[in-house]
Amino acid sequence: MDEDRTLLINNIPVINKERLAYVEKSLQSRGADETPAANAGLSIILKLVDKDNNGRAFERIVTDALIIGRKRELSDIVIDYDKTVSSRQCKVYVKCDELYVADLKGTNCTYLNGKPVKEDMPLSSGDVLGLGRVNLRVTITHNT
Repeated sequence: MDEDRTLLINNIPVINKERLAYVEKSLQSRGADETPAANAGLSIILKLVDKDNNGRAFERIVTDALIIGRKRELSDIVIDYDKTVSSRQCKVYVKCDELYVADLKGTNCTYLNGKPVKEDMPLSSGDVLGLGRVNLRVTITHNT
């Protein structure tokens, strides 16, 4: 596997050594209430569809947190087709069985329904997440 790229097998990301080390370090530095076990039994499916290009869609199960950004080695959802998206644009995470978005203070601000994300904000189906010039329609499904 190429060290600076994430390998995709059947459209499933297989992370490289650098990303794996980053994830392991992040998990070790968290408190017990922030681990995926805190959300055991619940899975939330996040689907993002590019409003300007319906052929571009992203769908992930979120049990803890994921990063959306342009750099493959730093992001769980990669939007590398638009340079206005920051390397690590935003984080989507589970809190009290709901999804929230946090801006990661990149070059361009993250927007939710046209308003800048200055503090963590709850996500709902129908919301529009703005990352640079990319606008993503949010759909959330809860499974138990």
